[in-house]
Amino acid sequence: MKAEVAMKSFGAFLLLAWAVAASAAAPPSASTVKPAPRFAVKPVADDYYPAASRSMQEQGTVQLRLCYDEYGKVTDHGLEQSSGHERLDQAALRMGRRYRIIPVVVDGMRQADCVMVPVTFSLTPPREPADRGEGGAIRPEPPPVRLMPLDFKRMPE
Repeated sequence: MKAEVAMKSFGAFLLLAWAVAASAAAPPSASTVKPAPRFAVKPVADDYYPAASRSMQEQGTVQLRLCYDEYGKVTDHGLEQSSGHERLDQAALRMGRRYRIIPVVVDGMRQADCVMVPVTFSLTPPREPADRGEGGAIRPEPPPVRLMPLDFKRMPE
């Protein structure tokens, strides 16, 4: 009898442990997943590349932490991971002040937040075009303008 009660208790314990483990391993809900940042203004790293670093063939990626207010203005920025070159790190920090971020809207209110932004300084040209639109999307080429000849015939009197 005691063994039977112990087995039922042990089975209930295993079931409870399995339920707790399954809920802990469940992926976060859509409301807790942080969306990727979208940029209203995203500076180009080549514009900030120090001439001395170019001549010394210094390259690298800097991880910037950008904190912004509900209007998207960067209020605080810092270095999360160095490129290994002091000049590139300082250039990335100067660049960080120029970002403007499109804040996430939650319940009708824009939210201040912090994001991590990689800044890559490379001597090889980028594979993708530098002309970017909102959120970093590539702007499509505008359609060619087609001019129609005008007919300047005189109007009958």
